[in-house]
This record gives sequence, structure tokens and C-alpha cells, in this order.
Amino acid sequence: MSRSYKRVRPKANRVYTVPDVMQLFDICRNTVSNWVVSGLRPSDGSRPHVFRGAELKRFHKERKARKRGDLRKGEFKCVGCGSAVFPNPNSIIFKLLENGAISGESSCPDCNANVFKFLKKPECDSIKKACNTNTSLASLHEEKGVGPAGIGKNPVDDADNWYFRNDRILQKWQLYAGRYDNKTVDAHLAAIRQFEVFFHGKLFDTIKVEDAAAYRAAMLERVQLPKSEGGLSKSTLQHRASHLAAFFKWLQQQEGYRRLNASLPGYFALPRKQLAKALPSPAKVYPTIKEAITLVKNMPDRTRIEQRDRAIVAFAFTTGFRAGALITLRMKHLDVVAKQAFQDGMQAHSKNGKSYWVKWFKGTEPLQDIVTTWVESQVDRGFSAEDALFPAGPQLGRKVTSQDPVNPMDTICAVTKAFFVACAGVKENYTPHSARHTLKVLGDQLCSAAEERQAWSGNLGHENEIVTQTYYGKMTTDRRFELLGQIGSSPNGTDANNELMLDYYQHRLIRGTPEFAKAKRLANERDERNEEREIE
Repeated sequence: MSRSYKRVRPKANRVYTVPDVMQLFDICRNTVSNWVVSGLRPSDGSRPHVFRGAELKRFHKERKARKRGDLRKGEFKCVGCGSAVFPNPNSIIFKLLENGAISGESSCPDCNANVFKFLKKPECDSIKKACNTNTSLASLHEEKGVGPAGIGKNPVDDADNWYFRNDRILQKWQLYAGRYDNKTVDAHLAAIRQFEVFFHGKLFDTIKVEDAAAYRAAMLERVQLPKSEGGLSKSTLQHRASHLAAFFKWLQQQEGYRRLNASLPGYFALPRKQLAKALPSPAKVYPTIKEAITLVKNMPDRTRIEQRDRAIVAFAFTTGFRAGALITLRMKHLDVVAKQAFQDGMQAHSKNGKSYWVKWFKGTEPLQDIVTTWVESQVDRGFSAEDALFPAGPQLGRKVTSQDPVNPMDTICAVTKAFFVACAGVKENYTPHSARHTLKVLGDQLCSAAEERQAWSGNLGHENEIVTQTYYGKMTTDRRFELLGQIGSSPNGTDANNELMLDYYQHRLIRGTPEFAKAKRLANERDERNEEREIE
């Protein structure tokens, strides 16, 4: 059976064991051994082997890049997977052609497709000798492939080098980090690898507190630079520092690393005064709900793909679902009558595997109609409960009811493209995540009571209102100035303040929210005024 590795993407910062490689590429152990002989480099000389993800990428990219004209001695070009491979010498069939040329035919050891090569007499003799001695054809060439080009895209991170010496302990950390979400693991590994590159692959068991302090100082300098000059945002720096502190805290408990300075994790803590000097991050852009409705209505809807993309954007602003959840929804996850949608953490690519019901947000009714129309059209085409709500392009035709369920898409590319199309003709390029910011601001406009704001926040999938207020739909400077100019002009200001204090005394407000702080201040002022009256 022929296989293709085009869709297999090892993650550059990860470390893979032999069983991991076997599962990732769907191959046997002998194939992994053949790859090592052919030039795939293990991270160290110990067994069992472990492999850096970047090395797996380098190895396959280098094999695919070689053309028939620059194949090494004993190497054949596979017509199936497109790789340059060394077939099993005992499987090669030699043929003498009419023009006197010699051809060799065999099967690819990776995907079992046919391999073929015209052989000159010296190479043919060498291959036949390897056949007679049962020697791997990889031994016929002297070099084992070119070295890796680098591990990163940022020139500031010394991307001309990469390092393997810490891979085995990182593979052990990956087992410990199995309790985290995959994206969280990748973020931690990125921070650890950048620290490793900064010190040119220095072994982790030799890291001193001076090293941690030097790295922190270098990162604090970068946070004051613009992004175009290799600068970091304050958020990025804080996350890196947190990830590194957590990693070295874990590392100190591992055998062979317990002699690390006990205070080492604390040296990644960031001084607030220095962070305050950081350049402010650009404000997140998001449309108002009116602008979002206009964007969706202006999207083309002539073809089925265009109709699907239009429904994707409409549904994002209707429910606030993230891109990963949008592509993994199935028809059964919607109730168009009750105007509800279910994010199933068992099936959907939801953040932290969270499951919850969403009531379609008030104020998005024009978008809800587009979603309903899409669902009805899918039902008319034979799609049922287990089928994907937003299938890939080739599966958008009429479905035969006896067919297996149509599975969801594998990547969020369609969602990203849909938003790109929606933004055609406007100056801003809104991301799928911008819909959540839009809905947060819409909630600020529609919700007047604390319980309403809490319900709105829960409908966005947040455990409490503080998360919504802290990370979403932050007020722009222009809006702040506009509101400051309106203070004191509203005749209902006193009534609103009294209502807010009543919520405070009845414990309806959430501690930490702006409403709680304002209500507490008003209540304290009221108590002070009452005390002054009693004294008089």
C-alpha cells in the first residue's frame, strides 16, 4: 500500500522516540532503522534513540529535494512518496536493455511504491556486491546528508545553529507535560528552545543563576524594541519567563539535576518597573456588530464553498466559537429552533477541552438567519446529525444517506480564508478571534445588570466575568475620551448608581470587576456621608 508523508508535520521543537516516529509516519521499526542508516540523526549516541522534530523535517525535506540527476550511489527516487530511498538490496531486479543500458527496479521501503533507476556499470557492480553480502545500500555513499539549516525564523535567536544535547531530558519533560493541552506544551517548548539557543546549546545541568539573570536582562532589552527590530511584547516576555521558571522548577527534581541552584527559577521573575517601560502592544482590532453584519452580508454566496464560508463567519459572530471549534462542529451540535449550539469537548477542538451550551447572542439576528439557511440547505442535501456542519470543499455536494458520516475538516485554513474574504474591501483584516471581542463589546452595550453581564460572560465560555473584562474588547482611547465627556450629562446617572449599590449590598457583583470597584466606592462614600450627618 502506497503512503504519502506530505501531510505529516513533525513539530520542530518536540522530541520523538522511535515508537512516536512509527506512529506519526505509520511505519515499522525497520523503516526507522533504515532512515538512521540513510542519514536521519538521533539526538545522541544512546539507545533507545530519540529524534528532534526539526531533524525529522530536515531529513525528509532533503530526501524529497534530491532529483534523479543527483541521487547518491545506491539511492533510488520513489514515484509514490517522492523521497530518495535505499531499497532492500535483495529486492532489486536488474534488467539489461536493448541499448545496453542497465536498469534497476525495486519497491520503496517506506511506502511500497515502485522505484526505478538507470545504472552505470560501476554503480551496478557496487549494488550487486551489496546484494551478495547482504549489505545496506546506504553504505555505498560516504556522506550522510547535509546538516540542518536552522531551527527558527528569528535571526535574533541565533537560528544558524541548533542543539541536541538536552533532547533526552526534554523528552522526559514531554511525558510530564502530557497533562497540558498540545498548544500549551508547544508554547513551553518554544520558550525552552529559545533559552537553549541563547546559550548555544549549553547543557541544562550546568545552568547557573548568572545565566538566568543574563537571559532575563537580554529579554528585557528586547521588550523595549519595536517588533520589526526583533522586539518582544510584554505578554510574550511574561509567558516565556513563566514557562522557563516552571521548567527549571521541574528540572531540579530530576535525577542528575538536583545540584542546580534552588533559587534558579526565581531569577526568571520580571521587574515591574522594567516592564512598565515596554512599548505598548497594538490594540486588538475588531468590528462593531453592525460592521460585522455588513461584512457578512457583502460576502459572495454564488457557489457552495462561498455559501459555506459566509455561514462560517456568520456563525462565529453568532456564537463566539473559536476557529478550532467551528471546523469540528457536527450537525447534531446545533438546535436551530432553540437557537443554541453545543461545544463538545470530546469531539470539538475546544480550548482546554471545555464543553458548554451557547445561546445565540442577542443582537446577531441577521447573522442567525444566514446560519439557519445554511443548516436547512445541508439537510436538504442529505446531511444528518453525525455529518460535519462545515465540510471541506470536495464534500459539499449532495450526500447519499447510506454513506459514512462526513468528517470535519482537519485545519482552520477554511475559517481563516473565510474571514479574509469577508474583509475584502475594508482597511482592517479581522481574525476569527475578533468575533469574541465584538461580542464582548456588544454585551457591554446590552447588559445593564450584573447578572446579565455574568450570563453573557458564561455564554462566551468564560468561568467568570473577570476573564471577559480583562482579555476581551478593551476600551480604545477614543471611546474612553468620549465617555469622559459624557460623565454627568445623563439624567439617569443617580438611579444607575443606586441600582449598582443595591447589587453590591445584595452580593450580586463579582469581586474584581469594574462594577464591583465602582459600587464599593459609592457605598463607602455613602457611609461616610451618613457618619458626617450623625456627628452633626
